[in-house]
Amino acid sequence: MCTMRSMLERSTYLPKNVGAIEKASLRFSFPTGVGIVVVDRFRAPEYVLVPDELASTVKPESLAGKYAAKIAIAQALGEYPHFLHMEVLKHPEGDPYVKVSDRVQSSLIEKGIAGIPISISHDGGIAVGFAVLDKGDVSNMRVGVDVTVDRPDGLLERHPQKAFTDSEIAEMKGDPEKIKGRWAVKEAIAKILVGRGAPMTRWKTIETYEDSQGLQINTSGISEKFRTLYGIEKWHVSMVREGSASFAFVVAHK
Repeated sequence: MCTMRSMLERSTYLPKNVGAIEKASLRFSFPTGVGIVVVDRFRAPEYVLVPDELASTVKPESLAGKYAAKIAIAQALGEYPHFLHMEVLKHPEGDPYVKVSDRVQSSLIEKGIAGIPISISHDGGIAVGFAVLDKGDVSNMRVGVDVTVDRPDGLLERHPQKAFTDSEIAEMKGDPEKIKGRWAVKEAIAKILVGRGAPMTRWKTIETYEDSQGLQINTSGISEKFRTLYGIEKWHVSMVREGSASFAFVVAHK
């Protein structure tokens, strides 16, 4: 007999090396969680999404993204509050946030959690949610996530100059996986900057580079005006390649 629990469990994305993706999302000094869902396997959303969430969109990938965000929150918390006690909404600018019931809010206060910033991405039939527990140690915490699934046309690999600086192109040396991975990082950063006047099409204002500590972000190309507007001074990034998809996780704060 197929139970509702088993139906929901089967919607969870289980790639061969899912542990690598989870590990990548945990490479931060903050408690984090990640949820990954196969869009066409996601069934019975009414059991995990509240009526307003269901009414907000009919797009399967958007519904799966909300579920992925709730899984991420549960993983970050280390426990599974009833999913219907959480509601994933959108700010007017478009970035998502979570509203929780009074019962869950009381629990968060007891644990010293000031908030749970979230981010959602979906591409190629995969939805991913990323959540970080904000315990008030830093200010203006924001998060971004991206999943980029390989495209058969290889457009990005053939025309990297559209999104990357000369330094980035030289450093990547035409490696398709590096190109797609760094593109995912830039997309995740864009999620953080959304709605704040970010020059979204000017990808070269955000430069990625590698040093002994791993992949880093240089935002000096963004004007002082925008840097002040963002209120962000520190960036933390993690990236992983799994199968035909690149996953990027970014945490930013003042």
